[in-house]
Amino acid sequence: VALRVRAKARGATDDAREDRVEAASVLSGALGRTADAIEAWRAIESDGGRDDASAEALMALFTAAGQEGELADLLESEAARAKDPKKSAVYMVRLGDLRRGQQGWEDALASYRLALETDPACEPAADGLRALVAAEALDRTVLRDVVVALEESYRAGGQWEALVALGSARLGVAADDAARATILGETAKILETELGDRHPT
Repeated sequence: VALRVRAKARGATDDAREDRVEAASVLSGALGRTADAIEAWRAIESDGGRDDASAEALMALFTAAGQEGELADLLESEAARAKDPKKSAVYMVRLGDLRRGQQGWEDALASYRLALETDPACEPAADGLRALVAAEALDRTVLRDVVVALEESYRAGGQWEALVALGSARLGVAADDAARATILGETAKILETELGDRHPT
């Protein structure tokens, strides 16, 4: 309370924001008052705008409170706000992980894909796609799109061993025998020209 009173007396200054941030941190930490901490951080943002600290604090609080809708909106907003592509991709991966946990397969796929478009070297996004491939409840159509997304990522990064390892999944979603024959032929070519004796027979 004392921190909030002092912040109010200081007005719209950096010191006042620091006091309010400290008060919000006490609410979420020592006092364990998650709902009050969320309101405190929202008030801080309302008065002084959002920054990385307030966004991360709210993400943690939304997670603790099980407010997945609020968390998803914030992750999407932060991904758009981030100027660094790698940081933006991290938020999109976190959103994809959230959607995957909710079995929102198509939304998860869209988030991981956007992460890879933003940062092609984003390995956590590829991890998310691999987790989708392993999801037993995945619809075949969505599974095909996930496999295609992984295939595109591996090709773009020259990850030939990973592409070969994806062969079973590619065969499983292939449209017909002709498509399967094409995959097998391409795999044999990759083993010969790109991997040579680096890949076990």
